[in-house]
Amino acid sequence: MKILLAVLNAGLAGHTRSSLAVAHALRDRGHDIIYLIGAQANEKLIEGAGFAYERIAGDWLNSCRPVLRLLPDILRRQQIDLVHSFSDEGLAELVTVSKSLHVPCFFTQCGGPGPAQMLPLDSIVLFSEEVRDRLLREHDLTPESLHVLPSRIDVSRIDVLRASLDSALYPLFMAKYGLDPRARIVLQIARLDPEYRTSILQGIDTVANLRCLGLRVQFVHIGYSDKQHAAWVLEDVRRRIAEVNDEFGCTVAATAQDEGATALHYLGMADAVIGVGRSAFEGMAFRKPTLVIGANGYAGMVTPGHTAALAYYNFSGRNIAEEKPYDCSVEEIAVDLYRVLTDTAYAQELAGFGRRYVEDVLDVRIAAAAYEKMYQEHAVQTYPADRLLRRFAKPLWKLLFHRVTSHNMRSAVRQRLQRAGKAFRRHQSVMPCSAPPRPVLGEGVGGVRARQIERS
Repeated sequence: MKILLAVLNAGLAGHTRSSLAVAHALRDRGHDIIYLIGAQANEKLIEGAGFAYERIAGDWLNSCRPVLRLLPDILRRQQIDLVHSFSDEGLAELVTVSKSLHVPCFFTQCGGPGPAQMLPLDSIVLFSEEVRDRLLREHDLTPESLHVLPSRIDVSRIDVLRASLDSALYPLFMAKYGLDPRARIVLQIARLDPEYRTSILQGIDTVANLRCLGLRVQFVHIGYSDKQHAAWVLEDVRRRIAEVNDEFGCTVAATAQDEGATALHYLGMADAVIGVGRSAFEGMAFRKPTLVIGANGYAGMVTPGHTAALAYYNFSGRNIAEEKPYDCSVEEIAVDLYRVLTDTAYAQELAGFGRRYVEDVLDVRIAAAAYEKMYQEHAVQTYPADRLLRRFAKPLWKLLFHRVTSHNMRSAVRQRLQRAGKAFRRHQSVMPCSAPPRPVLGEGVGGVRARQIERS
């Protein structure tokens, strides 16, 4: 199949990386993948993964309306079999065009509340049972149209990355940000967004508390800043980091934006990881003890007894229904981090459990067959005679028409030439020798006729 993966707001965030993991798995199974991105999208990850893409030009309002005008040509020119969107941005326009051309359209709800109104999609892919239950309660949807497929971590590529990392990478990073190479590192990968502001600040304050207990530990945040609407988050983080570093007279915390696109490369230097959703899974895949801090505060550590509660909510931290007091979250994080950083056997046990969970539940190749089955079921339903005719009848009709008309035109020309030759010979036989007739091309369509012209 030729699949158009639509991520109109593509960038460095988790939904783009999840779509790339699925794209790799489908391409490995023989499918052709093309991306559709918006005018303001960042194509760096997509290009780096080796995928072609089509960019929708923006309008002066920076809206998604150009999709209605430009997408039909892309679907026809690229001969797309189905459209799968990993973002709700522009989803209404994608569904409108796809349905008008009888192209199946799918949607993956990567996170957040999702679209306020459910559109007539062929199927919806979800990452958690929590979202599935909520959609069934709030919308008129059938259970068969919702597919819970949490598997979106490309374990094999993570292993290849770990094996290929330059040994000088971590020392250079530590020197750049003034980090102590002998200190333990608590790493958090999260974009600088209001959604993650509290968890980043709590990570900084937790490490400061552990420093007060005599533990040689540092907090490192890696994530890009969307300066359009979240510059104040970066300012808050930098201000708190400066206060903590001034208090201890050394680098206790640091934030890095330049390495946002390659943040995954630095997970190997961490002793523990703070994450939400995909960033938590990647820490587990790197065999790191992982803690989840959501918008309401500390949600818990990835342990055998606590994983089911975290998984139901997609490791988002929404298992904490009400906001915890800030200091309470910091104390709870400090207790778990202290044990992980001081008890090597316990840390290794959690790291091994997290890795096994990723391999058994979250590896994207587990879901690849389910994606194929879902696609094929809808392809069978939407590939009857109407779509086959739309796709193949026009080129076939052109070919047949060309052959038939070419044959007829050759016959007509031949007959006209024969008639013209007979007329020419007949007229030549009655003309005097001093004034031989001369054939001249006429204006006939596709033919030649002869007539006599008197010499002047």
